[in-house]
Amino acid sequence: MKEETIRIARQELYEQVWAQPLYKLAKNYHMSDVGLAKLCRRLKIPLPGNSYWQRVKFGKPVTRPPLPVENGVNEAKIRVMKQEDPPVDQNQYEEAQNKIVFEGLSENRIRVPSRLASPHPYVALTEKILRNAKHENSGMIYSRMDCLDISVSRGNLGRALRIMNALIKALEARGFKVLLPKKDESNPHSSYVTSVSILGETIEFGLREFIKRTEREPVPDEKKRYSWYYERYDYTPSGKLILSIKNSIGTGLRKNWSDGKKHRVEDSLNDFVVGLIKAAVDMRAWKLERERQHREWQEKERLRFEEEKRRREQEELFQCLSNDTSAWHKSRNIRAYADAVKHAVIKEHGEILSGSKLDKWLAWAYSQADRTDPLVQNYRYFLNANKLGPSN
Repeated sequence: MKEETIRIARQELYEQVWAQPLYKLAKNYHMSDVGLAKLCRRLKIPLPGNSYWQRVKFGKPVTRPPLPVENGVNEAKIRVMKQEDPPVDQNQYEEAQNKIVFEGLSENRIRVPSRLASPHPYVALTEKILRNAKHENSGMIYSRMDCLDISVSRGNLGRALRIMNALIKALEARGFKVLLPKKDESNPHSSYVTSVSILGETIEFGLREFIKRTEREPVPDEKKRYSWYYERYDYTPSGKLILSIKNSIGTGLRKNWSDGKKHRVEDSLNDFVVGLIKAAVDMRAWKLERERQHREWQEKERLRFEEEKRRREQEELFQCLSNDTSAWHKSRNIRAYADAVKHAVIKEHGEILSGSKLDKWLAWAYSQADRTDPLVQNYRYFLNANKLGPSN
């Protein structure tokens, strides 16, 4: 995220506010419609009423109040936080664009035959498993064996297998590798995952049928007698299929292709392949962004570690300096005290006898002062430190 200041004339902002709804205009400035409305009121820019855009939509006459004359500020400064575009693998991106163009050509349209002929090995395996599989209370077939990620009613199984067969064969014909379904062992409740390797990334996808929920009427006293497990709704297959990309990261990417009033999933397989390709590009960009963030984090940690190391070294040096200062003052006090004793005895007796107990004590006292004095102990260090040359 980076901060950016946008400057716009008051007159220009007024024209924009009346050219499109506020919630759409606000997106251009990376802010909320509430924030943009507050800015307009601050600049005394009139705003369209709630019914204005409805009247425009149905061609009814509308009026726009003029912009009031303002002798103060005639320019708006909008500070916004813009999301930086994630890094892109340029080679992968260019290859993806070529493949997207390929999917748009009419001669490359993926067609689903009316009957399942020469099924792909994965499809044949899935058909064998699901034909004999049990079904849930909702009427959906399920299996605990390795098969394609298909969750449909028994009546829609044939259609689902034909769609998957056409899709998998088309993917492999384009050089993409469909991977053998494997269950996520870390999650015992997960379904079997179907995935395809596209442009170096693994994208998961599946085909399922919408389940229709209807509120049911309980038999007399059922809710009262069995309230602890009373089921309020009935769940039945809707007959409507949806083909989904399951591990897409980008929030702006399409993830689902479903049956509609005019189009069926069979008509959208090329668009679905394009969605898989875009998901692969987006996943690579996400990984590159994560790597960039990790490098930034490592650099910040390195700088933090070095700064912490310098801080500790300075603390240690200061502590040594403080200790040396205390030791120096202590050694000076010891010498001063020994000198005072020596002068007092000489003044009283004229001399200190060599080898006497006092003479030995004075020698010991001066040696203790030297042992404590950092100037004496570090004499050679200070001497070397005073020489010119690179410091070690």
